[in-house]
Amino acid sequence: MSVIIVKKKNHKYRANLTFNNIDEECLIGRCGIGIKTKEGDGVTPKGKFKLESVFFRNDKITALKTCLTKKVIKPSMGWCTDSKNKKYNQLIKKPYNCIHEDLFINTSSYDIIISLSFNTQKRVPFRGSAIFLHCIGEQQISTEGCIAIRKDSLIKLVSLATKSTRLIVA
Repeated sequence: MSVIIVKKKNHKYRANLTFNNIDEECLIGRCGIGIKTKEGDGVTPKGKFKLESVFFRNDKITALKTCLTKKVIKPSMGWCTDSKNKKYNQLIKKPYNCIHEDLFINTSSYDIIISLSFNTQKRVPFRGSAIFLHCIGEQQISTEGCIAIRKDSLIKLVSLATKSTRLIVA
């Protein structure tokens, strides 16, 4: 099993991500790394997570190589962040009557997304949703709880990761 490590630095919004020959600064939640207690708290959750699926914009990235499950991001795709909805913390097809995050957006942040296994097995309402590893967006200084790295590094990471790769946030 290979491991991606995200470790806190002495900066609230930044951490260090290491995996194989990737070693670089990444962005984390606006409230740092910690125990995630509720939806929207801005915390990047501590823990060990599976890389569940890779989503990518095929109009911006061609021939993405990975052995992970991958899906092309379409304009109709969203992620339910509505704690009261039965599709909470899951991929949805829009239009769908819930509070959600659009996956097909105009910035480069979501050119590649890896969904992580935070609160996905037994979905606990209000615990937190849409915890992803994604690209750093233009002029982005923190995330809402996700981990963000440079697009070229994420492309490399996706090509090296296997189904047994785990991401550890410490």
